[in-house]
Amino acid sequence: MHRVLLTLALLLACTEHGADTAPPAPAPHAAVPQVDTSAPPLQPPRAAAPVTLNLPATDPIVVPPYVVGQETPPTTHRLPDGREFIHDSYRDRIAVRDPPTGQQTDLGEAILVIVPQLGALIVPKHGDGVYRYHDIDPTAPRLRPVWQPPVDAYHQLAGLDRGAPLFLVRRDGVATVDLVRVPAPGAPEIRTTTLPGDFHPASTDAVRGARLLLVGPSAEPATPRPIHDGRESWPPFTGAVLILDLATDQRRPLGEATGAWSMTTAVPHSYIAVRWTDHDPHGRGRWFPEQCVNHVDVASERLTRCPQLP
Repeated sequence: MHRVLLTLALLLACTEHGADTAPPAPAPHAAVPQVDTSAPPLQPPRAAAPVTLNLPATDPIVVPPYVVGQETPPTTHRLPDGREFIHDSYRDRIAVRDPPTGQQTDLGEAILVIVPQLGALIVPKHGDGVYRYHDIDPTAPRLRPVWQPPVDAYHQLAGLDRGAPLFLVRRDGVATVDLVRVPAPGAPEIRTTTLPGDFHPASTDAVRGARLLLVGPSAEPATPRPIHDGRESWPPFTGAVLILDLATDQRRPLGEATGAWSMTTAVPHSYIAVRWTDHDPHGRGRWFPEQCVNHVDVASERLTRCPQLP
C-alpha cells in the first residue's frame, strides 16, 4: 500500500511541475544565409563553335629569290589539308597544287586578306566591287564560299575571336553594329551591340581574348597652319580609345590617342594608329606606313601615346 501511495505522489509532482522537469527543447537551428537574387547572374562562357576553315598559311614555305628588275616570283603556302597554295602577287593569281601528283589547278585572280595568327581569306576578283570571302574546298581544287558581308554596309576585319575571324559591320545612320564571327563556311555567328560614335577596330589584330580595341573619330583641323619660315604644319589632334568586352558588352575608355598625318599619298590624310603591345606584324591599320603609333599594354590596358611628330 505504501509503495502505491509513493508512486501516485511522484506522478502528481511531475504533473504539477512538468514545465520544470520536462527535457530541454532542442536548440533552434542557425539562420540560413539568404542568396541575393537581385544581382544579375554571371553570363555563361561564350560557346566557341569549332573552326573548320581551310585557309592558306600566312607565311610561305617556299620563298624564291627576288632578282632586281624582274617580276616578283610566286610564293608557296601550306594548306591545312596537306596541299599547297600558290600565290602570284605580281598578277594577283592563285592556284592549288597536290604535292603527291604535282597537279596544279589555276583558280583565277584574287586578293588575300590576312587574318593574323590564322591564315589568309581569299577574295576573288569579280569586277563588281563586292567582297566575297572564300577558303579552299578540302574536297576539290576550287574555292569555297565562306561569308559575304552585306552590300549596303561597311565592314572591317577586327581580328581573331576564339580562333575564328571577327568582322565589325556598320550601316550608315544606325546606332548598332554587328559583330560577325565566321568559324566555318556559311555559318556566321552574329551579335548586335551599340557603339558610341563612329568607333572602328584599331587594326585587323585588335582582339585579345574577349577584348576588342576600338578607336573613335577625330576632330582634326581641316586646313594646315603656316609657320614662320613659310612652310605648312599640319596641326595635332587626338582620338578616343576604348575597349569593348565581347563577353559582357561593357565598354572601358582608355583615354586619348595621338593622331598624325600620312604624307605617303598625293593629298595628306589623317590617321590614328593604336596597337596592342604584342601586335602581330601581319596586322594592318588604316594607313601605311604609320610612323605615329599609340600602344595599349595587353596586361594593364594602359595607353601610351605616340610623341607628336614635327
